[in-house]
Amino acid sequence: MTYKRFGYSAMRTAYQEVSSVFDHVVVEGFNDAVCPEPTLHHDMVIGVAPGIAIFYDAEEFCRVLETMTIPPLEQDCLDDYDKLSERLNKLVTKTVKNPGA
Repeated sequence: MTYKRFGYSAMRTAYQEVSSVFDHVVVEGFNDAVCPEPTLHHDMVIGVAPGIAIFYDAEEFCRVLETMTIPPLEQDCLDDYDKLSERLNKLVTKTVKNPGA
């Protein structure tokens, strides 16, 4: 698959080019991936959803990414914001209480 072969390398190269010219770079996750390329440098991490933005400590966020697996959400959660909020709240609570678990 072409993406698996060249995707991460292309993202790293583009990031290096853009960050050599600009002081601030915004990297947006895609395809529901929270971090499209794990070696990119983050000064700030902002999680967004309809009507909300959550700021995370970048170092802690990267550490959690290295150690935690996040189960995929079922379609019914994506169609029902109350269920989605409940599932994400459980995940955030688990992360805060047991970082890296």
